[in-house]
Amino acid sequence: MKKKHIRNMALTLVALVLLAGCSTMSVKLGWVGNAFPGHSEATFARFRGEELYSVHLEAGEAFVLQYNIDLEEGILELRMQDGNDDVLWAESFDEPAADESRISADEEGWYTLVVQGDDAKGMFDLTWSVD
Repeated sequence: MKKKHIRNMALTLVALVLLAGCSTMSVKLGWVGNAFPGHSEATFARFRGEELYSVHLEAGEAFVLQYNIDLEEGILELRMQDGNDDVLWAESFDEPAADESRISADEEGWYTLVVQGDDAKGMFDLTWSVD
């Protein structure tokens, strides 16, 4: 009887760990997109999760991002992080927006552009270069 109880507790623990991991999963429904160096675009019926794009910058260089976002629902966040995951720039959107941002690198290294969706429905079109 005791072995059955321990087995049930172990199975419950495994199920809880698996379910906890599911909350961080990415969801992309109706996703149609393309990604090339310096450009990414996608349309989606539902996007929850992250898309990551890495770029190497020298000290003093600038990452120039042009974005066009059209959302019907949810929130889309764009952010630029350094190699330590420190956020250098971030913008959140819950409606259409188009603009350009310039983010300077203080030191040489790899930087990450993060596109994060929070139950978003719509599209994004991103173009970036190093200046």
